[in-house]
Amino acid sequence: MNTILVPTDFSDSSGKTLDYALFIASKLKAKVILFNVYPVQKGNSGQLLAELELVRVCKEVREQNSITISYSCTPGKGATEILREAIKVNADLIIMGATGASDVKRMILGSNAYNVINTAKIPVIAVPNKNRKKTIKEIVLAVGAYSPEIETLKKIGQFAAAFDAGIVITHVSTNRKDPLCVDTKKIIDLTGYKNISCEVLIGKNIVQEMNHFLINENASMLVMVRKDKPFMKSIIGADLSRNITFTNNIPLLVFHESLLGNSLSEINPSEILG
Repeated sequence: MNTILVPTDFSDSSGKTLDYALFIASKLKAKVILFNVYPVQKGNSGQLLAELELVRVCKEVREQNSITISYSCTPGKGATEILREAIKVNADLIIMGATGASDVKRMILGSNAYNVINTAKIPVIAVPNKNRKKTIKEIVLAVGAYSPEIETLKKIGQFAAAFDAGIVITHVSTNRKDPLCVDTKKIIDLTGYKNISCEVLIGKNIVQEMNHFLINENASMLVMVRKDKPFMKSIIGADLSRNITFTNNIPLLVFHESLLGNSLSEINPSEILG
C-alpha cells in the first residue's frame, strides 16, 4: 500500500483520524493525501477556505513527521467525491472517521463511511472518534458463511506483517468442528503469514459473541470482507436497542473481494486435513 487517502472535515474527530492514518502510513511507508469536500456554492470562497486549512494541517504534519503528505479539495457530496478522488490518485487505502457511536451500525451510518465502504474497490478503515489505540497487536478477522479468498487473506497478512500483529480468524457457530476454521498450519502455508490462529465462537448471537471476544482479546482492529454481505448485514444491521459496544471503539478495516479465487471453504478438505 503506497498511497493513503484521508478525507477530512477539519473537525477534532478528523484530526484524530489523521493521527491514526499517519501512524498507519509510517508503518506501511506510504504517502498520505489529505482530502476535503466542501459545499457547492457561488464563488470560490469554499475552495479558498478549504485550501487554507489544508495547507495549515499539512504544514503541521511536515513539521512533526517525515511522512510525505499532500492535499486536494473539491466541491460536491462527500462519499461520491471521496470515491472519485481515490480513483484519481490511485489510492491503495482509504482511512476515514466514523461517528464513533457504541456499535457498528451507529459507528458507520450517518457518515460517509457507510457509502464508501459499500462502494470502494480498495480497503477502507473506519476509525471511531473514541479510538485510543495507536498500536496494532491483534487483528480479528470475522468471517461468516463464506470465508475470504486466499488472496484476500494474503493481503491481510501483508498488512498485519507491517505491525508484527497476530491475526485471529473468528467465526460464530453452534458447531465446534466448523469447517471454516480449518487446520491452522495449512492456512499459514497457504497465506505465507505465520502469526495466524483460528477461533470458533460457540453461540447463536453473532453480535454478542463477537463483542465478548473483541473485549476479552483486547483486539486492536476488526476486519471484515465486503463480499460476505449476509454476515456484514447481521452485524451492521443489529438492533440498536441492545446497546452493544460491538467494536469496543476499535477501527474497522473492510476489504472488497472482486477476484474469483479460492477461499478456505472452497479448498478440498483432503488438502487441508492432509
